[in-house]
Amino acid sequence: MRATKPIVRLICIPVLCITSLVSGCAGGHCRITHKADDYPVSLSKAVFDQNGTVVIPEDDELIADFSIAWKNWTILWTLVSLSDTEQDLSEDIRQVVEEHGGNAVVNLKVEATEDWFWYLSSLVPIFPTFIDIEVSGDIARISDEERSSRT
Repeated sequence: MRATKPIVRLICIPVLCITSLVSGCAGGHCRITHKADDYPVSLSKAVFDQNGTVVIPEDDELIADFSIAWKNWTILWTLVSLSDTEQDLSEDIRQVVEEHGGNAVVNLKVEATEDWFWYLSSLVPIFPTFIDIEVSGDIARISDEERSSRT
């Protein structure tokens, strides 16, 4: 019976060490903001107009879609951030909306995905790792006449 204890220790200790390394939180974290109020931005298909009325753009009022993407880098799992931890999208969204002649953003979606390198860096935390972040949505042009006729 006593002979099995060293074998169990030889197996359990390395397995626990490997499990601890693999269970690290590789990736990144980022806070996405839109501080300017130039144009209404909504995660749903509806926006509020200047009077506080809910307006749902018609299909023909959706004039373009857009996508803004970047990588968020960290090292030592997520303890040390190598990228900005806050992304203010106000300027990017204003530029895209004005470029297309819109006046609102609807169906805003935020996606964060990792690459195969993420798995390697979770084992070896001294490797920098990243997550891909993509913000996408639809640009709408809602006319004032149509807004008032819907309310």
